[in-house]
Order: sequence, then C-alpha cells, then structure tokens
Amino acid sequence: VEEIQEIAQFAATLPGVNKIHLLPYHRLGQDKYEGLGRDYYMEGILPPEAEHMNTLKKAVERVSSLDCQIGG
Repeated sequence: VEEIQEIAQFAATLPGVNKIHLLPYHRLGQDKYEGLGRDYYMEGILPPEAEHMNTLKKAVERVSSLDCQIGG
C-alpha cells in the first residue's frame, strides 16, 4: 500500500497527470508462452482479488486528488 501511495503522490506532481490506472496482473499471456515453447515464470502467481485492488484504490485516493481507476 505504501508503495502505491508514493507512486500516486509522485504522479500527482507531474504536469498534465490527472488520472492513475491500477492494472491488476492477469494470466492472458500464459497460453502464448506455452504456444511458443517458452517457460512461463509467473506460473504460481495469481491475479489479485477485487478487494485488494479496491484497497489500493482507496489508498491512492487518501493521498492524492488523482482520479483512480482499476483497469485500463
């Protein structure tokens, strides 16, 4: 949470930045790796729960006036 807040505080100082998108990890590229015969090193990593993403969104909103959106 602290790292996301620090990123939001920094982003808020940049001219023209008024929105931040929190992009959760997804596994959509896994099949591409397998199709190319390449190792997929993120095998054991699961996408974050919606509750966790909402916690991060609220953390951003506590420290900045940026519009915060989950997803692209």
